[in-house]
Amino acid sequence: MNTKTQTLKGLGNFETIGTYQLPIKIDGEIVEFSIDYFEFPNDQRYSVLFLGKITNGKNVLARINSECIWGRFGSAQCDCDWQFDEAKRRISKEGKGIIIFAHDQIGKGIGLRSHALINAEAAQDDNKVPLYEKDIWYEGFKKLGFKIEYRDFRDAAEILRHYGIFSVKLLTNNPQKINELKKYGIKVKRESIIVPLDKYNKVELMIKANKGRHLIKTL
Repeated sequence: MNTKTQTLKGLGNFETIGTYQLPIKIDGEIVEFSIDYFEFPNDQRYSVLFLGKITNGKNVLARINSECIWGRFGSAQCDCDWQFDEAKRRISKEGKGIIIFAHDQIGKGIGLRSHALINAEAAQDDNKVPLYEKDIWYEGFKKLGFKIEYRDFRDAAEILRHYGIFSVKLLTNNPQKINELKKYGIKVKRESIIVPLDKYNKVELMIKANKGRHLIKTL
């Protein structure tokens, strides 16, 4: 088994396992991505999907994708699964790119149990209003004493450096990801992701735009 512990100067240690191939369905076609696994001493785990020759690449098309239990279930309330699928489409079309999938950043890093707690609390608060019409991610977080954001993107920067990538075209609507990568020495050009808007995701997307300063474009 190809397992390595890496040390990057000034950044720290992490373990890597890989590489293996995975055929992925994208719009009815099969695209064969490669996968590496990363684990950091802070117990953060990542699967990295990549296509083409990315090592030492410049302006590599990239996405940092946090795990979302709603997205795994196909929820219409959030745009997480849409953005993940769109990133795979765009990378497939370009023929080269990388997706850093963060397994332990559910609910902006609060974890699966707290994610369930916030949603259950919001559902009980005025149960005549559907959950998709409520401000869960800001007012819901504050009500239960959570910070709005627990994620840090230093690990993602380390992973990019592992591949010799120091400049990316980042598929994101979240300016925090851009600023964090820049802080850790990665040059970033933003590539927007346009999200279809409907009654189920409208409130969440507008809250992201108005309170989270996300750069939202909708269909």
